[in-house]
Amino acid sequence: MIEDVDFSNYVCAPKSWAFDLYLDLYQRAARRRGASPEMGASLRERLTSAGFEIVHTSQTQPAGCERKIKLLSAWSLKAIADSVVADGLASSDLVSSAVDELYSLAEDGTTIMSTPRIVQICGTCHP
Repeated sequence: MIEDVDFSNYVCAPKSWAFDLYLDLYQRAARRRGASPEMGASLRERLTSAGFEIVHTSQTQPAGCERKIKLLSAWSLKAIADSVVADGLASSDLVSSAVDELYSLAEDGTTIMSTPRIVQICGTCHP
């Protein structure tokens, strides 16, 4: 079984500069480190190409107005802040302002936000 995320359809409504900045910075920082923020979307094809027989595929994408769902964006940007600044992708002040805004959005009961899509694939390999 393997699981990964797909950042290509992350949602925030109404639109937010801080959320858009978070998505951009996360994806750019991931790519600089050789990771793919859309890896989840290609898991099935990758496993099939590697000789696995796909047994089960599932996807989930929690979304809503609940604080617990929306905090993931603020926590994630805060977690990568030092790397983003060290890589010269954004200033410390800009990242800090965006984190503060994401925390505010998490507290705002009218803002809808999702997590990235989570893709899970279960497969078997026959030698």
